[in-house]
Amino acid sequence: MHMQAAKKRFANSTHGFLTLINSSNSNTFIQQNAYLFNYRKAY
Repeated sequence: MHMQAAKKRFANSTHGFLTLINSSNSNTFIQQNAYLFNYRKAY
């Protein structure tokens, strides 16, 4: 029971953290990933 609550809290905080990163950085983050992906594909 306790582990389940801890896991749920961790998942919620991780999701919130990722959402925060994505909302603040989404454009540059996506552009960088697309650039790296295309670079790996090209070479």
